[in-house]
Amino acid sequence: MHIGVFGGTFNPIHYGHLRTAKRISKTYSLDLCLLMVANSPPDKHIPDYVLPSLRYEMATKALLDLPGYDNIEVSDLELLRGGTSYTFDTIMELKAKYKSAKISLIIGADRLFDIHTWHRASELLKMVSLIAIRRHGFGTTAEFFVRAEELKNEYETSVSIPDFTGPAISSTLIRKNIFEAKPIDELLPYNAERFIYEHALYQPALIQEIAQDLKSRLSHKRYIHSLSTMRCAIALADRYGADAEKCRLAAILHDSEKVSGADYVALAMQHGIEIDESEMEHRGLLHAKLGAHMAKVRYGIDDEEILSAIRSHTLCHNAMTDVEKITYIADKIEAQRDFLGVEGLRAAAKRSLNEGMIVCMDFAINNLKNSNKKLHPGTIEARDYILNNE
Repeated sequence: MHIGVFGGTFNPIHYGHLRTAKRISKTYSLDLCLLMVANSPPDKHIPDYVLPSLRYEMATKALLDLPGYDNIEVSDLELLRGGTSYTFDTIMELKAKYKSAKISLIIGADRLFDIHTWHRASELLKMVSLIAIRRHGFGTTAEFFVRAEELKNEYETSVSIPDFTGPAISSTLIRKNIFEAKPIDELLPYNAERFIYEHALYQPALIQEIAQDLKSRLSHKRYIHSLSTMRCAIALADRYGADAEKCRLAAILHDSEKVSGADYVALAMQHGIEIDESEMEHRGLLHAKLGAHMAKVRYGIDDEEILSAIRSHTLCHNAMTDVEKITYIADKIEAQRDFLGVEGLRAAAKRSLNEGMIVCMDFAINNLKNSNKKLHPGTIEARDYILNNE
């Protein structure tokens, strides 16, 4: 049996890790490739500290529904052991469990130059063979092969350097993109991305504060919807060149006051919010105005475009900005929405913001008509405005 051990913090895991593991598995005919999640690496600070249990769960989620990864598993061996994650200790445990197995340690080729400093390195290198992956911007091929030969001679260990480099994706880039409200969907699997958003990982402090508050006040389904709407709004902002940070805030807060059992009329009156005839008839609509008001009260958000986007995500108005349109659309088409016809709405939103608005408004209007409910004039006026001003 041939086992590959690919260790890392996986903070977060991404396609670079996964595709490298898959290619190494095929190239070296590995029976099992373990993605070994570090509990506390001895030589590395973990940026934007994320609990080991969350990094492990995120990595596990990443493998869900991915074809061709049957022999690749995420291991929590170092988490269960606790303390500092020394590779020597990990290999000793694996040797005890898989007594006759050959074990290959998969590392970045740059680590060839410092592996001799690792905990009990001379003993470690006699127990494993090394597979060293070249990475973009780290050393030259000639340097790696010279170092590999030195290790072979000094420690009697086998060192292989594949003829391919790992994908140019980094966890640092993903964390940066998340913090700056940029999409990450092409850098890691959807299930890992969803996990990151639902736990508000790597976000600015205000977004983390809001997420924690929403989680404590909203139903689980509403909380997940809010974070998924934020993710969708960020993608739309990137697509159409809108202010992504404003879209992120408006989207995560759009349903912040949609609390089960709330008396919206009483709350609106308490906060001096004007109630029109349609809102009195359909009281749930008031959560949007309440959300904008409380965004200012709770979090000090005073940007009128953000507040207006929260207010108008249920009832539109004339001359909506891109931030407002994106918040409205993202609420309707985020990834957790699964109603009949949602794919048509998503396709329209990809073609243009205005088409996305029209299709989403038409869908809402038809639903109200079919339910014999009164239409709010603001939505009709907003629809006509877009059609007449495209």
